[in-house]
Amino acid sequence: MEDLELSRRLRRLGRVVTVPAAVRVSGRRLLARPIHSTLVMRLLPILYRLGVPARLLAQLYGDVR
Repeated sequence: MEDLELSRRLRRLGRVVTVPAAVRVSGRRLLARPIHSTLVMRLLPILYRLGVPARLLAQLYGDVR
């Protein structure tokens, strides 16, 4: 959630501009558990904003290695 926190803090300082760029990532995790992965990715930012501790969010996300 570091990227979410960084963007929230930067927004307070001024205008945030989106730069067109491409990022290549692996889809193995999504392909292995598509429903679980989708739910977790949608819920984590919401839970973070509600104040759920980072330790609990990390457990929900799971170990990526």
